[in-house]
Amino acid sequence: MYIPKVNDTVKYLDPVSLESKVGKILSVDSDRYDKLEYTKNGYNYWSKKTSSWRPVKDYSSVYWEVASNEKVFSEFILLEDINGTV
Repeated sequence: MYIPKVNDTVKYLDPVSLESKVGKILSVDSDRYDKLEYTKNGYNYWSKKTSSWRPVKDYSSVYWEVASNEKVFSEFILLEDINGTV
């Protein structure tokens, strides 16, 4: 499974218009995890309980901020909306 990182250019499905678009990843954030870091195996989150970095297993609460050339404002998308790199 492809997990994009900041500055990757990706193809994605616009969740509102359902059109295929191309954009650049600006940031990655989560409703569930406070701190995220990218590694070659995907994202890790900082666990307060264990005081260590742990791998993200459920990406449903992780979202990517994407800027496309077509819109002035950025969009927030989920992993399931991303179709790959350009």
